[in-house]
Amino acid sequence: MGKIIVPALPTAREMERHLQSLVEDEESKFSSVLDLDVSHVDMRAQVYGVRITAVDLDASTIGVSYEADYNVFNGCKDQNIDDSHNGFVTGVRTAAGWEFEEFVPPPKRTTVNEF
Repeated sequence: MGKIIVPALPTAREMERHLQSLVEDEESKFSSVLDLDVSHVDMRAQVYGVRITAVDLDASTIGVSYEADYNVFNGCKDQNIDDSHNGFVTGVRTAAGWEFEEFVPPPKRTTVNEF
């Protein structure tokens, strides 16, 4: 499990803009701290957009709220769903900036787990 360091900016609004630009940058690793797994909705669900909705700062912690837009298309069931999933991630202040833990999804459950 890795750590992602993001430079600290002075205000929550500046951090919100910076984090949004990191989410949109395909080469940035910041998206790896967000839980973008929407398979609990449907195994076919695909995330197509992420928005940083709020940033809360204090001296030692940062809280980042976000929305992940997803689509589920299942032609066999005549199903085409667009919706969003809310998420929240926290980080801590270090000398290098804000430090976030990479998201590690829990292992997938199977029917074997029930026995």
